[in-house]
Formats: sequence, C-alpha cells, structure tokens
Amino acid sequence: MKYGYLLGKSAKIDKSDKYSDYENFIMYLAPADESGYNVCPNASAGCKAACLNTAGRGKFTNVQQTRVNRTLHYVKDRVGFMVNLTSEIEKHSRKHQKLAIRLNGTSDLNWMPYIKKMNGKFPSIVWYDYTKNPNFARSSKNVPNYHVTFSRSEDNDDICKEMLSNGVNVAVVFRNRLPETFWGYKVIDGDESDTRFLDESGVIIGLVAKGKAKQDKSGFVVDL
Repeated sequence: MKYGYLLGKSAKIDKSDKYSDYENFIMYLAPADESGYNVCPNASAGCKAACLNTAGRGKFTNVQQTRVNRTLHYVKDRVGFMVNLTSEIEKHSRKHQKLAIRLNGTSDLNWMPYIKKMNGKFPSIVWYDYTKNPNFARSSKNVPNYHVTFSRSEDNDDICKEMLSNGVNVAVVFRNRLPETFWGYKVIDGDESDTRFLDESGVIIGLVAKGKAKQDKSGFVVDL
C-alpha cells in the first residue's frame, strides 16, 4: 500500500511553524470508518458530517486514497506501521531541535502507550492531539509532554463542562465568529495556529466553521 510519508504538513500546521519556534508535523488517516475500520469511535453524527477531511488538499482523490492506505497499513500491519512511524520521528528529531507532533490529525486513537515509550528516547518532543474520548483527555494529563484538547460535539456539553472545570481545554466550533467567552470561560482563537500545547489551561479553543461544517444543523456548530 502506497502512502508516502506518515507525518506531513497542512495549511494550519504551516501557520503553527510560523507562530512558534517548533517544527510541527501531523498524521492524517481516513477518519471515522471511511477505510472500513473505525478510527474515531467517539465521533458523533455531527462531527462525521462536518469533518475537515476533505478540506484543502484533502479534496483530491489521490489524497483520500493515501489516507485510506495509511489506515489500512495501521490496521493490517501494526508492527510495520510503527516501525515506519518511529523511523520518521527519528529523522525529524535529528533535523529539528524543537519538534511537535500531532498523531491524530483525522483520527482519535489512543497513542499514549506509544508516546510514553517515545518519551524515553526523545524527551524533548512535544505531542498534542484533540479527542472526543473523555478517558483519553483525563489520562493524558499523566503523560509527560502530551497535551490533549477535548472536542465538543452536539451531544457532549456536560462532559465538556466537566473537562473545563478540571483544567482541560475544550475546542468548540462556532458558526460565523468567536465570542469573548462561552459557558463563562475565556475563548481563544484556535484558527491562529494549531499549537495547542502552548495554550493556557481552562479555556475554550474557538474555531470558526469551515467547509461542510458551515451547513451543519445538528448542533455540532454553535450559533451565537
């Protein structure tokens, strides 16, 4: 299965490179069950419908197939996949002194055991992700160098508020503009860059609806 590299760039990751002195990389798999295997088990219907998987270069058929191929490799040859991933990380770590990696670009998998292992080899790498799995969000606080932002859906407001009360940041998608506060918490602009590991704690990461999300009627996108 051909897919080129596992770790790559995107328009938002390019913003992150300019925004910070970290070199940022992201991995895109085929989201939800588009490959025939579900890599986003906690995704809501609204999340699946609004997914940015087809944004930017993702709209091209060859890019979509590449993401499917990566996902199939992960599912069917986990050992080989992890060897390739580790090899790429080692290459980037030799080239960049400050490195930040997001493994769940369009997936929601548990990378904590792998990150713990890699922390022993590369303690300076910063890892970050978004998740809709509350257990991942809670557990990640015990993993050094790993920053996880919880993501709001149309059906998890209560969990979001619990996360915020415990200092876990929550990403919320708004229709046309970002408010200064939401649910009584400060809202910061999450579109400025993807460097979530630099965010202060206990805030909402505001994102303006893009692509298919602009048409959302499920409640996934918040109307002010």
